[in-house]
Amino acid sequence: MPPKSKQQRKRRNDSSRKENFLPIIKEAFDTYAEDGIISIKHAKRALRGVIESNITREEIRSISGEKDYLDWQGFATYCSNKIVQKNKSNDAFSLFDKDEKGLICVEDVERVVKELEEDFTQEEIEEMMNEADPSGEGLIDRESLFRIVRKIDL
Repeated sequence: MPPKSKQQRKRRNDSSRKENFLPIIKEAFDTYAEDGIISIKHAKRALRGVIESNITREEIRSISGEKDYLDWQGFATYCSNKIVQKNKSNDAFSLFDKDEKGLICVEDVERVVKELEEDFTQEEIEEMMNEADPSGEGLIDRESLFRIVRKIDL
């Protein structure tokens, strides 16, 4: 049997991550659902509990196809994808934060770029840092990195 490709391994890892959280997602859905659907108002509370992040009513409406409710499939799919994204962000953060100081600085980014043999200029690295750190302190925390990961949809 030929070895699995990187893409196949990635899909399998993402799938197993999603399955691990399905009972939690189901419990959150069942807490607020009536007749197999959950209102936008209650979906916001349930999603916040599962993905530990604020979500707007507008985002929920876009997930639901502009309906006033979410069904189980839409709720589970959205939660699973957000959990996988957050795990990727945590994995990425750990890659940069070797000293476990809870913050990433430009030197950490430069080290990872070099280790991965990526071809970024100093200007591109600084641009990434500025986007992730609008305050200009030169430090990126987990949430800032997560925002960037969500934005580029890694």
